[in-house]
Amino acid sequence: MKQLLLISAVMSVCGLFILSSCRGRPLSPADKAFEKVVRGEYEEAIKEYTAVILKDPHLATAYNNRGRAKIDMGDFKGAMDDFTRAITLTPKFAAAYYNRGNARIDMGDYLRATGDLTKAVELDPRLTGAFYNIGVAKNMIGDYHGAIESLSKTIAQNPNLAAPYYHRAKAEAKLYLFDQAIDDLTRVLKVEPKFTSAYLLRAEVYEQQKEFKAAVNDLTKAIQMLPDIAQNYCHRGMVQYAAGNNATAIDDFSAALWLNPGYAKAYRWRGHARYHLKDYRKALEDWAKAVASNPRYKSELKPYTEYTLDKLKRNKW
Repeated sequence: MKQLLLISAVMSVCGLFILSSCRGRPLSPADKAFEKVVRGEYEEAIKEYTAVILKDPHLATAYNNRGRAKIDMGDFKGAMDDFTRAITLTPKFAAAYYNRGNARIDMGDYLRATGDLTKAVELDPRLTGAFYNIGVAKNMIGDYHGAIESLSKTIAQNPNLAAPYYHRAKAEAKLYLFDQAIDDLTRVLKVEPKFTSAYLLRAEVYEQQKEFKAAVNDLTKAIQMLPDIAQNYCHRGMVQYAAGNNATAIDDFSAALWLNPGYAKAYRWRGHARYHLKDYRKALEDWAKAVASNPRYKSELKPYTEYTLDKLKRNKW
């Protein structure tokens, strides 16, 4: 949903976005470079915009559009420099603020991204997509109330998009607004039934509410769509363990370990499930493998290991 803005030189002359509608007007070098970006020929577009800038170093749209092409080439630093230059030349250039904000999101600079995107909307209220991106960025910096506010504006403008509901649900879950989060995620899945991340997040919320059966159902749907992700089997195993279904939990942990034989977390939890089934020796084996795979588990599992060894010794098992 995050989209960068191109500003056509033709737009200011013809009042239209489509280049071919300009009734025979010869294309300028900037127009030709613009066409290259639209066609996805980013490397050529950058070369042509660079030539345009050499002839007219004060053309803010050329910097903005070259920055847009650089984003698609993975040159985020170069794109940032171009958007900043465009803003320096035209301080009220809303599209350049919008693009720079999105580039900051790509670079993980979420706090400053929100500043740029907010400025973009102040300058041009038509840039409604900025509210979505502000919401995503605010989620990342832990401003969950702010994220909900921004994403709610996006939803009010277009209630048929799945992504804003999903990201609002993430914020709601962080604020323990579990019922609201489930409502949003259910809406997501009505719009996009194969939105795997929505099933995974809703499973986490159900788990928090101790609705283990519902959590298992959502994790099962996610696994059906992505059967090769070890973490999802491990998560379902943990929910089964929490529900007291130790044998089923062991099956899930074993499936996770089949996909990822060094998965320490799965060994740890399978050891716990085996302990509760009084399979103490195999529990000890799993805890040892967990520590071997991830030494950070050593201090946590030491009391379990010592207690179980003592139990075996006292009962001569």
